[in-house]
Amino acid sequence: MENYELARTILGNDFITPEEVMKSCREITYTKEQLAIFRRTIPGQEILEWCRDNNYLLIAGPSWVMSLNSIEEMIGGFRNVQPSYITGRPRSKVKTKWYMIRKDIVPGSVSKNLEEQVALISGDDFVPNDAELAWVMRIFKEVRGICLFDKIVVRTISNGIDQDYRDKTAIGSSRNGLVVVIYRAGDEHFGFSDTAGYEELGLSVARKWPEG
Repeated sequence: MENYELARTILGNDFITPEEVMKSCREITYTKEQLAIFRRTIPGQEILEWCRDNNYLLIAGPSWVMSLNSIEEMIGGFRNVQPSYITGRPRSKVKTKWYMIRKDIVPGSVSKNLEEQVALISGDDFVPNDAELAWVMRIFKEVRGICLFDKIVVRTISNGIDQDYRDKTAIGSSRNGLVVVIYRAGDEHFGFSDTAGYEELGLSVARKWPEG
């Protein structure tokens, strides 16, 4: 547990353990083996300090691989906005692992197309899929009571059922704290009903590091 104490000291509320997830979300239960793996794979001090200095949070993923659909079913708090002819949901997943995700958009990513946005991130960064980002947003709201990405919409990478919609999803927070998932996030600016006036489209980013 001493690594958890170090993470709490460095990151404060931007660090969420699997134990905290279970306490706030009764439907999520980790095994002893999973809890041990989380403790063993937590990043070291240098990475934790990097997260603090670059506005990244560190949060435990779910106790089993979950889709966006299953997150909604287990935790709720979603509002999906999608064209009527999109019948399926993305197949992207969130896994049982630590996630380091920036709490705000990539600086300078607003008013750029996807290619221009991705060019802003480094080789150690990646664009999270919609399930990963939705998990982080919902858990942060449940555990900390704070809505991430309020007042802005962020583009994610999604392995969509409709290939024409690959890489064209976005997520935002509505005024009442719901996670709004949009399946039409091209390069144009847009707004949607629950977030009236939200016209900015930025890029979400996560960080990868050697685990084990």
